[in-house]
Amino acid sequence: MHSSLRKLLASGILVLIQFAVNAQEQVTFKIQYLPGKTYKTTSISTVNVEMDFKGDTAKLNQATAAGLKLPMLMEMVQDFSMTTKAGSLRADKRVPVTLTYDKVNLSQKMNGQELPKAGSSSFAGAKIEGSASDDGNCRLIQ
Repeated sequence: MHSSLRKLLASGILVLIQFAVNAQEQVTFKIQYLPGKTYKTTSISTVNVEMDFKGDTAKLNQATAAGLKLPMLMEMVQDFSMTTKAGSLRADKRVPVTLTYDKVNLSQKMNGQELPKAGSSSFAGAKIEGSASDDGNCRLIQ
């Protein structure tokens, strides 16, 4: 291998090592609401879980005889959207914010069968009011 190629390869390896080291550093994100702006947030989270049980064979046999299917396959999908409206900057340098849940859907399945909804739609239209400072701190009004 030519010496210039070795140097290039060594430099590339050092760069990769540096990326790996920097990837472990903490990064902090702060939210800043600008006065008079509206923000839309949407999120879809999907969770798939496979659960199996070990232990007392007699109890496991009793549970499976009663209809428990192992392993248990659980699926959960959470889909929501939210609107955040920021008001005018106040004298105390805080911005009033109102968060409104536009859509909140939660679906759950156990071994392929849909489970009853646990009141997820009751959050739709819910509002949270508070204020935010320019350093990312928020206070909720109770």
